[in-house]
Amino acid sequence: MSDTPPSMSDRECLVAWKRGRGVESLLPLLQRYAAFVYSSAYRRTGGNDTQAAEITRAVFLVLARRARKLPRKTVVAGWLFHITALTCRKVQRRQSRLWPWRWLKRSMRPPFPDDAPLWTRVAPEFDRALDKLPPKQRDSILLRIVLALEPLAAAQILRTRERRAEKRVKRGLNKIAKRLRKHAGLVDAKALALACAAEACRAPMPLSLSEEIAASIRETLGKRPRLKLARRVLNSLAFARWRRRIAIGVPCALLLLAGIIAIAWFIDARTGHSRLLARFIEWSVRREAKTVPGLAAPAKSWPTDPAAPRLDAARVRTEEDIYRATNIWLAHLKFSAKAWDAMQPKRIATLPHFLRSDGSALLRNPKAQRSGLAGVLGFDFDWTTAELEFGGMPFTNVAARIK
Repeated sequence: MSDTPPSMSDRECLVAWKRGRGVESLLPLLQRYAAFVYSSAYRRTGGNDTQAAEITRAVFLVLARRARKLPRKTVVAGWLFHITALTCRKVQRRQSRLWPWRWLKRSMRPPFPDDAPLWTRVAPEFDRALDKLPPKQRDSILLRIVLALEPLAAAQILRTRERRAEKRVKRGLNKIAKRLRKHAGLVDAKALALACAAEACRAPMPLSLSEEIAASIRETLGKRPRLKLARRVLNSLAFARWRRRIAIGVPCALLLLAGIIAIAWFIDARTGHSRLLARFIEWSVRREAKTVPGLAAPAKSWPTDPAAPRLDAARVRTEEDIYRATNIWLAHLKFSAKAWDAMQPKRIATLPHFLRSDGSALLRNPKAQRSGLAGVLGFDFDWTTAELEFGGMPFTNVAARIK
């Protein structure tokens, strides 16, 4: 069925798949783990061979889609076990939506008789108990007990020493035996290991299932799989990746922001936090200005009555003629584009330590042209020239600036 040597390791098969050597590079993994995946799905679905075959097909379609992105240290058996569990949960949720009472009835299994074989008693809960172990212990049990690999081969895949791998197997079996006591009574770890090695991959898998899976992988090569269950699993994996990125990225971003704020605070402390205080006051004033109705409203032209007589500055003889309380003078300022740009506020250095320890504030910035809070906060206002029409009289070369 394949030109790829069956003796290729899992890592070699994944590397060959990444290098684009075709579906044949995944066939050794399919031959090696098809019975393992099918048996796990068979137990999780309560012995439903139709659902187990669908789950197995979906798992290997997901493997074909995700194999190029698997990390270098991935234990393929552990990854397939995780994907099988995820796919079974998808099927169970679909089943519970379609037939909720039937699924509830199936989940309420009667107790096994005392003389039932050990594997018959532990098989329904074995995969769930194995799924709760730490990843390193779970991978060790999968390789050494479930798949019955030699200690040296399992240690090489796990990238550890044989002695450490055996310790992981022993501790994991003891934990599984304790968890299975609730459902299967007293379970011996050694007896569980023997039963698992003999029966864990012995589910009655259809003979043509591997060929069908290989054909499905060839049909969907480079595309999303047609099987809806496989697409649902891929969507769940994508969602889990983004959730993990957010879970890692948000705290890192907050820590980075806190570090930047701390550095800025330390640097600005040398100037008495003048720059931070100036920016805070500026932000507060801008925010407050938006809430004042008069400042937030757009500018309007001065209302004039055409029938009312206008004041004429040419008739002014004394100060009283200008400053009479009933006088309303119309004044128009005209700026050139260059003069208007020159009049805009300019940024200058904030006055260091403008807040004193006694609570008073300095109001004179030597770098500003005039005294006041604006200059202290880092704003300078230059003079510029304009044309003024006051009471109908024109004036040229008038000095103006923002106050």
